[in-house]
Amino acid sequence: MSKISKKYKEEVLDKYGINIDSSDRLAKKIVNKYTTVDKEGYLNICWAGKCRRTAVWVDEDFLIDELNYNWKKLTNHKGLYDHFLDIMVDELGFDSDFSMIVFVNFVLPEIYDVYFKPLEPDYINESFRNHIDNEEKQKKYLEHIYNDLIKNTKWRDASFRDIDVYDGKCKSLQVGINWSTYPPSYSYIPVCLQIYLTDTWGLTYEEVEELFWGRYDKHVINMKLIRHQPYNLIESMDRNKKYEITKEDLKKLLYHYTVDMGYDKESAIEDLKDLIRWFKSLPNKIKLYRLLYLNDENEINYDELGSHYSNNKRDLIDNHYNKGSIYGDMGEEAFLITIEAPKSNIDFIETLTNNILFPNEQEITLEDKGRGVEFIKVEKL
Repeated sequence: MSKISKKYKEEVLDKYGINIDSSDRLAKKIVNKYTTVDKEGYLNICWAGKCRRTAVWVDEDFLIDELNYNWKKLTNHKGLYDHFLDIMVDELGFDSDFSMIVFVNFVLPEIYDVYFKPLEPDYINESFRNHIDNEEKQKKYLEHIYNDLIKNTKWRDASFRDIDVYDGKCKSLQVGINWSTYPPSYSYIPVCLQIYLTDTWGLTYEEVEELFWGRYDKHVINMKLIRHQPYNLIESMDRNKKYEITKEDLKKLLYHYTVDMGYDKESAIEDLKDLIRWFKSLPNKIKLYRLLYLNDENEINYDELGSHYSNNKRDLIDNHYNKGSIYGDMGEEAFLITIEAPKSNIDFIETLTNNILFPNEQEITLEDKGRGVEFIKVEKL
């Protein structure tokens, strides 16, 4: 197997929007589900009801003589690649370029960790890849899967009747929508989607629920609503010019989606419409929260409390209660500022932009550095 250049690896990973954490977890799931060791000690790769024996012998002599304690020497066994390529392309439906990158850089190290690392003399029996237990990384992993779902959820054809995901691996997602409720809602999680997320991404049922309810279900429902109740994106806003999107604004916002965030144009437009609906739903007077990291409360400038806020106090604290928050000045103490501001003080385009580029922040951006807002209180956390 030829060596893959670092540049090629980066290009392919970037193409698919896959980060190291999610690829590690995918590799762990593949090795756990499709590999085993037979009675003679040979590594077997099993799928479609049949096990294929490889030339890899899970034994101390093989570890020393063949691998020399180096997982990279597993690349010399081409049979491994052929079998895993069949699984990843035919069974899991991944692209061959992507499959090769994940196999060489993630699956092979996982095979070594699972089967050969315990044979090393100084091996300590501890859980592998403890990073998957980290709550923050788990959130990022689920967010990656959600974004991947959105990108791959599309109309089956020009009739705009059926919505499929991943080129038909789960078909007719709209069937589960209950149109008798107001607003429309799903009655259940589509079984095919649940199976795909658990088998391909290794999610638990609880994680599938977290992705689906209140997020992905709304995206699919909105696809149907928007297609059958079309409206012009620019003209859909309030006639108040303060909240209009000019053609130039629209061009910039879609650029952030497609170039900076990797969305296709159709998904970008749907997500932008969701953002606009969210903005329109904000009350005329809104309570907002901001975290500052200062050395002393006296450093707060009450005339200019700043531009960046969130209307979700709990999520703000959960996401940013650490040094290095995007809201902070890197001081020693964390202070939570609570204010109230009229909706007219919100910078409409900047708020949309920040929510596109930082989808987890739930940011509301105020004009003029927050001048003129009503200060309510400050709390030291």
